[in-house]
Amino acid sequence: MTNPNLHSAAGQQDTHAPENPDNHQRLSAAIAEAVSAAMSQHAAQLTQAIAAGFQSLSLHTTPQRSTVEMQTLPAVEQQMQQLFNRSPPSVPNSRTSSNHSPRSSDIRPDRTSQIMTNWKLRFTGKSSSMSVEDFIYRVEALTNQTLDGNFDLTARYAGNLFESNASEWYWRYHQSVPHLDWRNLCMALRGQFKDDRSDHDIRSEIEQRKQRPNETFDDYYHVIAAIADRLSQPLSEISLLETLRANLLPEIQQDILYEKTNSISELRYLVRKRELFLQSVSKSQPGSSRHGTRRQMMEFTTVAYSRWSCSPTTA
Repeated sequence: MTNPNLHSAAGQQDTHAPENPDNHQRLSAAIAEAVSAAMSQHAAQLTQAIAAGFQSLSLHTTPQRSTVEMQTLPAVEQQMQQLFNRSPPSVPNSRTSSNHSPRSSDIRPDRTSQIMTNWKLRFTGKSSSMSVEDFIYRVEALTNQTLDGNFDLTARYAGNLFESNASEWYWRYHQSVPHLDWRNLCMALRGQFKDDRSDHDIRSEIEQRKQRPNETFDDYYHVIAAIADRLSQPLSEISLLETLRANLLPEIQQDILYEKTNSISELRYLVRKRELFLQSVSKSQPGSSRHGTRRQMMEFTTVAYSRWSCSPTTA
């Protein structure tokens, strides 16, 4: 026995109007619009997450990541993998990469020796040269700049940094120790070459050191500065300026008597100008030795310089 309801439903299906093709187009367009909106929303969220992640990376400089980084970066990676099926670009770590100096572990032995030779730093151990403290400071600064702070390399190739008496001492020390260590080498250097004089004694040496005949101002200043570097309490520039000016050659002091100098550079300019003038005068007088004594020539050039420096053309 048949169900009349089934016949009724079948009749309704047979009499239903055919589907309109425009309905399929509208449906496809609606689906595409919904998908596009969803992707745009995900892209906006992803952009914000990436911006927050990189901002937290730039703000935190400690080796360990902050809580914000730990929460943000995995979410960024997951969203990028889901949407684009690829991993985010890697960000170089500025703490581990540097363009200024090669990593010490990547430097060949011959390259290390060449780098230290290029420092052009030699310690002689003489009282007229740089002090041992100044030498140690320069070596440590250059090691940090060019050898990535690897003082094991510095100690291994330290023979490149000594000459004269200091070189002889270094190789005796090298033979007496089983292993070279920078700290121990510094202690031995100080024990051998440190100036044990008091600041009072060093200042007395500075005050008693006069400029010598035929000694240029630059050579004289270099000697005084090397002695002053041995002070535990450095001299002020004004004190050093007064000492330099008071210990110049008498004829130079006379020529610049009324010239005011507020810095060592100004004093050097005055003295160097006089030195260059006297050199030009001596070159223009090739037969000066036959026309007068050295003292007479000096008096002549001194008077000539005084007139030249006071002329309106040199003002």
